[in-house]
Amino acid sequence: MGDLATTLKSRKSPVQTRSAITVETLHLAAIQVLIQEGLSRCTTTRVAERGGLSVGSLYQFYREP
Repeated sequence: MGDLATTLKSRKSPVQTRSAITVETLHLAAIQVLIQEGLSRCTTTRVAERGGLSVGSLYQFYREP
């Protein structure tokens, strides 16, 4: 589990309220994509699209695996 926790660690923590809302939106979008499409179809593009954000916003807070 230690390796997984390291992999999922965010690149940076949100400081402003707007950033915290963006991160929460990404989390909810990821959960929705996972539930509706499954792990094999969960991509950064789908998560960003579902959250109404750009993929760049996702990478701002999370690094590539």
